[in-house]
Amino acid sequence: MNQKTMNSVYRILDASANRAGEGLRTMEEIARFVLDDSKLTSEFKSQRHGLAVALKPIPRASLLRSRNTSEDVGTEITAAGEYQRADLADVVAAAAARAQQSLRVLEGYTKTLDPEISAALEKIRNRFNESECAWVVTGFSHTSDGKNFYRPMVPRWSEHLLEGQNFMGGPSIVALRRECLEYFDPECKMLMDTEFYHRMRYFHGMPDIIDDICVCSREGDYRISSNAELDITCEHPDGSWQANSKELEYVTEKHKETRDYAE
Repeated sequence: MNQKTMNSVYRILDASANRAGEGLRTMEEIARFVLDDSKLTSEFKSQRHGLAVALKPIPRASLLRSRNTSEDVGTEITAAGEYQRADLADVVAAAAARAQQSLRVLEGYTKTLDPEISAALEKIRNRFNESECAWVVTGFSHTSDGKNFYRPMVPRWSEHLLEGQNFMGGPSIVALRRECLEYFDPECKMLMDTEFYHRMRYFHGMPDIIDDICVCSREGDYRISSNAELDITCEHPDGSWQANSKELEYVTEKHKETRDYAE
């Protein structure tokens, strides 16, 4: 693919990503301010976050450089009824259609730019099709610049995961069925991911683990673990870890009746 064609693909991806995000944001605001539905609001917010995570491998700078609104022939073209909405139901329907169509465009053109993204998604989708698992976690690597990748890891469970002994990795490794959706506990910060994993296993069973590296976790000073207030050290033969005592007390009390798994 030559540079001109690649730049065109970036333009398509940039426009489609923005439209998909706008559609999801519109539905999120309806759920939040009109329906007062916190669960639905959280679901749309999670979908927007999932879209951002999926597009992480595409260089943001390339998307920005590809923008050329002044020469975009489509800006002068409008469809009949484009600026008319009868009611909020029409607004939601239009937003949903915009998001759906844009996501399909993203799926198609991402394959031409980076087949590895599509291949990783296919592995996750196939695992769901091949088993009855409720959720899947996948192998991952790390990066600090989006170019160099190191420390590949395969998630594994810890008997003290709830308390913060995390051999699983960050939430980006997770894919789950819509009907098994759980939400992060806003009371948790350092233990946000491990408490979430605990509830997923308690209510939906152990995850299937994909050994292949399908996700990359970006490291930096902005990470929660780099800025959290850690005031205690938990000792264990497999290695010690640091935690926040108030959070630890909170999750211990919250799960005193749901600490042990059924299986």
